[in-house]
Amino acid sequence: MATLADFALPPDAFPLGVVFDEFPEAAVELERIVPTKDMLQQYFWVENVPSEAVTEFFVRTPISRTWYP
Repeated sequence: MATLADFALPPDAFPLGVVFDEFPEAAVELERIVPTKDMLQQYFWVENVPSEAVTEFFVRTPISRTWYP
């Protein structure tokens, strides 16, 4: 059985919120855990923005690995 939750946060409430400073039309979707062969990892994607633009943004705007509100 799967459980899905759909919710919205203000941009300053999570690390990926900086995406909205550059791309206000963006939608960020998260998967809490994605199983891989050797480990579990978090996964996200950004919609409503060209992938090349988002990739370039993250190259020049690193997101901290340790973020606490």
